[in-house]
Amino acid sequence: MSEIINLEKLVGSKTFNAVKNLEDNSEIIFVNSLRGKEIKFNIKNLRSLWQSAGQEYIEPDLLNFIDNIEPNGIYFDIGASIGNFCLYAASKQIKVFAFEPEITNHYLLLTNSLLNEEYQKNLKSYCIAIGEKHKFEEIKIEKFEISSHQKRIIDYSFNPAYSQKTFTISLDDFCKLENIWPTDIKIDVDGYEEQCVGGMKENLTNGNLKNIFIEIDLEQESSIKALDEIQKYKFEIISSKQVQNYKNLYNYVLSKST
Repeated sequence: MSEIINLEKLVGSKTFNAVKNLEDNSEIIFVNSLRGKEIKFNIKNLRSLWQSAGQEYIEPDLLNFIDNIEPNGIYFDIGASIGNFCLYAASKQIKVFAFEPEITNHYLLLTNSLLNEEYQKNLKSYCIAIGEKHKFEEIKIEKFEISSHQKRIIDYSFNPAYSQKTFTISLDDFCKLENIWPTDIKIDVDGYEEQCVGGMKENLTNGNLKNIFIEIDLEQESSIKALDEIQKYKFEIISSKQVQNYKNLYNYVLSKST
């Protein structure tokens, strides 16, 4: 029979108690009353606190988009980050599918989902990227931290701290695998819009998809091409609003014309 190892004796009481106290006190929970829905968030740093508390200031137009989803709608959040918006959708009893390929953000998304047990049944999340086809890509991340902001698969202008391999799948193939087709989609993929839209042609034509919310960089040709491609499938621009503090980024809402 193998000897039972006492961890405190192995590493010393100072290290043992320091780690034990860290485990006991590392969780900070912030409760946001967001448009009448109380949502809990696990806070790891100031950026995650801002994302968890500032939705009305970051992108109120995305909250409006979610508010307009029909009660039986199926909402795909492509580029879900830490879940700060898709959890709001889940709180409204909407069926939500969230996609976040960056591993630290997806970890916090899962943590936040577990905190909100009453909404968790409405949310499924996937640590994959939505692109044009099956392949492996590299996400470049400017800073290694939970709730990281600057992360791009292509066209990055910063010096990345690290790269992460991720698997991409087209939205059409994902929908076939899971046998689920969205009625409403949000796309925030930091320069990967053309690839994302390129893999959703069946979604754009099958009649299930009614509304699209997409962030477009007006200084990036590929991003504008994605917006133009969506409009070829009889989706009309309903609104466009500048993203806070970013003069070249605009959130577009498009709806299928009847």
